[in-house]
Amino acid sequence: MGWKALELLQNHPNPFDEQTVISVRKNAPIDFKEAYILIVDGTGREIERIPLTLEADLNEVRFVHGFHARGTYIYSLVVDGKTLGSKRMVLE
Repeated sequence: MGWKALELLQNHPNPFDEQTVISVRKNAPIDFKEAYILIVDGTGREIERIPLTLEADLNEVRFVHGFHARGTYIYSLVVDGKTLGSKRMVLE
């Protein structure tokens, strides 16, 4: 499984205030047991894991910030324990 099969896209809107959408494009069939978006703060502390089903084409999950502090967060696509990509998002 590689970058061609799955593509982590930039969240939108970014920056965001209440919620944002994180998208993953599935370009080819893959076998996997577990997939999720991992969100961490600037210190690396885990904020949330959002499960993914990874259907064909575009997969979207919504992150609602709740009471998290404003700042920059990192979200990563994790499939079967391997991080396949990470991006930054800004909570205003």
